[in-house]
Amino acid sequence: TMLLAVSVAPVAAQGAPDTLTVTRVSDFPTCFHPICFQTGNQYMNFQLLYNSLVKVDTDVSTFIPDLADSWDVSPDATTFTFKLNPNAMWHDGTPVTADDVIYTAATAAQMAETYTTNGTYSIANWTAVLGADAVVGTTNVPEGLKKIDDHTVEFTLAAPNAVWLRNLPDPAYMI
Repeated sequence: TMLLAVSVAPVAAQGAPDTLTVTRVSDFPTCFHPICFQTGNQYMNFQLLYNSLVKVDTDVSTFIPDLADSWDVSPDATTFTFKLNPNAMWHDGTPVTADDVIYTAATAAQMAETYTTNGTYSIANWTAVLGADAVVGTTNVPEGLKKIDDHTVEFTLAAPNAVWLRNLPDPAYMI
């Protein structure tokens, strides 16, 4: 049995508990990082634990903010610029920054060979970033990842990709 405990802020007026416990009989993931997502159970847990830059609304076609408040896409679908919500915080109260987004995408590119050969979900969005192929097996950052400021990050792809933004809500691309 996999047991997952997620802390939530208590609501004192209602006397709500400060822990939500989710139990599910399932496989236990061998890796708890979104880039090595393999199963439906991981999908469910990653959706509960992590955020993506954008989400897709219930109409399945409208993008809505998640970690990013806003975004711009170049007309040729090669450059995607995200303005992060300045109030987004990690569980310990540390702000989510452009460095966190770059770290996630760079780590995926660096480890792409490992995670594309062992049956994991495709991380094609991260490997589509300009220079991703050159950083496999290194600790380098692909040239297509750029920090504009603490809350703005730019992705430049190696080629136009009309579905790149649509793929971001998938668990493999959680930050």
